[in-house]
Amino acid sequence: MLILSFGLCFGLASAEVLKLTSSNRDVALAEDKVSFVNFYADWCRFSRQLAPIFEAAEKELTNEEQLVFARVDCDKDGDLCKEFMVNKYPTIKLFRHGKPLKKEYRGQRSVAAIKTFLLDQIRDPIIKVKELKEIDELTKPEKRHKSMVIGYFESEDSPEYKNFQISADELVESCVFIAAIGDIAKPEMKNGQNVLFKNKLANRVDRPFYGQISNQEIFKKWTDENCVPLVREINFNNAEEITEEGLPLMIMFHKKEDTKSLETFQQAAQRWLFSQKGKINVVTAIGEQFTHPLYHLGKSIADCPVIAIDSFSHMYVFKKSFDEIVRLPHLLTFANDLHSGKLHREFHHGPDPEAEEKAQEALEEVKKIEEEAEKVQDEIEEVQEKLEEVAEKIDETMDETDKHEDELEEVDNPRQKAAKDKILEQAAAKENELLKHEDALYDELEKKEDELAELEEKKQEHLEKAQEHLEKAKSGGTPPPESQFKKLAPSETKYTLKRKDEL
Repeated sequence: MLILSFGLCFGLASAEVLKLTSSNRDVALAEDKVSFVNFYADWCRFSRQLAPIFEAAEKELTNEEQLVFARVDCDKDGDLCKEFMVNKYPTIKLFRHGKPLKKEYRGQRSVAAIKTFLLDQIRDPIIKVKELKEIDELTKPEKRHKSMVIGYFESEDSPEYKNFQISADELVESCVFIAAIGDIAKPEMKNGQNVLFKNKLANRVDRPFYGQISNQEIFKKWTDENCVPLVREINFNNAEEITEEGLPLMIMFHKKEDTKSLETFQQAAQRWLFSQKGKINVVTAIGEQFTHPLYHLGKSIADCPVIAIDSFSHMYVFKKSFDEIVRLPHLLTFANDLHSGKLHREFHHGPDPEAEEKAQEALEEVKKIEEEAEKVQDEIEEVQEKLEEVAEKIDETMDETDKHEDELEEVDNPRQKAAKDKILEQAAAKENELLKHEDALYDELEKKEDELAELEEKKQEHLEKAQEHLEKAKSGGTPPPESQFKKLAPSETKYTLKRKDEL
């Protein structure tokens, strides 16, 4: 009550918090700043309650030059609010390098909570090692609670390091970023500055970045694809954030201790659902925490693992064998059945046997293509292993050449010098031969990757054919249960929600 009274007396005006408008956005959302922006409406009581707290937090952090506190009156600057997809008041967004992060601030609306959150946001997200052996220690499989991005750079002023910094700022909650800089990084920079991705799953192969790190757009896309997980866990702390994205949920309910099913689902999702990013949110849920949705599906903890889709209108249970979800594209078919409307139609009409048969034939073709693709993938991995071996031999040859050059400087005898020159010529020839071999392997790798891409296209064509036939097939049944996760969306006890016709 004290905060509410103070808020009503204080009002929304603020001399310290910058009023963000279209004309001053370049200042408020500067690339070298971290901007904390409150999107509000004067008539909203929750906005009025937040105003004095937001002002007090700004005063607490007034000495932090990297931080900018700003506010947007959505009644007066509606275009800005639409641009940043504000659909409730107040909405608090964090901006880095002039761009909003996907994740809004949803912590406690108190000065202490905001201060703690922002101090954490402005700390350097990159772990800078002093010795290379620190990287070996930090990246041990048992210490990877997150996936890791490791970079080797000439200096912190290089364009490559600056792009590394931008990705680290934006993805710090998804990946651990580690950097070796300067002289200590030289042993790992025989072929220039480079970056490597290590998956938190110990059985995954490390992925080097083969492009130009100085190209921010390409490097950012690569780090996003590797760090942002396709599969997330949904719980009562993040459910509001996930459901507000407005995408249907594919949920795998599992027993708390069942890590095997969790790993199987993640593997299947990575294999079949990557194309569904932006169309559906793939999540896992601990069954013991979500017994109510399971009950509405006619399931219990004993039935787990259970896969279902929540469209925010209805819930649909996955009927195929869980044991087949990695080998066959059942999850992709399930997702496509939602998008086509088949899941909803199934409950009201009878089946079309001919269409089902044609769909099955198309899926058999998919199976054959997948087997062929697996062989090509194995060949790609073999080429990658050969590339690693050649790279090691090139490094060894370079080291030997450096050693011989150092020895040659100390030789005065013409005969010995001639012998050493011959050794250097042989080493240079060997190095050139290895480099040619490396180029040939890269060409072979590119051809194999193109072959794999063609197979993926063929597979997609057959999947689409199967989908067309499946759309014709209809089955009878009872109406699906209503959505249970829609209830976890932003609550009117915390926000004033905008109507759809206002968006």
